[in-house]
Order: sequence, then structure tokens, then C-alpha cells
Amino acid sequence: MEIWVEIRRRVLTKEISKRAACREYGIQWRTLQRILEHEEPAGYQMKQPRRKRKLEKFLPIIHEILKQDQQSPKKQRHLFEAGSQVSSSAGTPLFLAS
Repeated sequence: MEIWVEIRRRVLTKEISKRAACREYGIQWRTLQRILEHEEPAGYQMKQPRRKRKLEKFLPIIHEILKQDQQSPKKQRHLFEAGSQVSSSAGTPLFLAS
């Protein structure tokens, strides 16, 4: 971000030429054009959400379980509170990360 601002400032105030900025900062001409058009760098945007390949076939089942959990009494729910303690089959305590 700091380099983005520095390049904009130096080129827009005519401290250095566009060609010199490309050479000095090691950037492409098109990248320099984007820097000069926008005050801040554009964030990364995915065209489509990532597929959950391994989990995808189980998502309807998981959503159904979660929907049923909302109607169940609190102690019968499948969800644990963050930081709650669970014992393993060997009896040693396990802690769920929050």
C-alpha cells in the first residue's frame, strides 16, 4: 500500500516520469496505469465462490442437522461453545479451539 501511494505521488507530481517509475519499481506499464487510475489497490475478488469438493455432498445433511439443533433443547445440541472441554475416548481432556 505504501509503495502504491509513493508511486502515485511521485508520478502525479511529475517528480519522475511514467517510464522511469516502471523501470525504478520494476512494474509493468499496465500496472502503473491501474495505480494512477485508483487511489487504493483493488482487493482480490473471486468470480465464483470456491467449491467445497469433499464437503459438498454432505452440506444438505449438515444444514438439516443444524436446523434441527435450533429446535432441540440446549443440552441435546451438536454444537459446542468455544473453549468448552470435551473428553476423548481415553479420558484425557480435549479443548476446542475458539
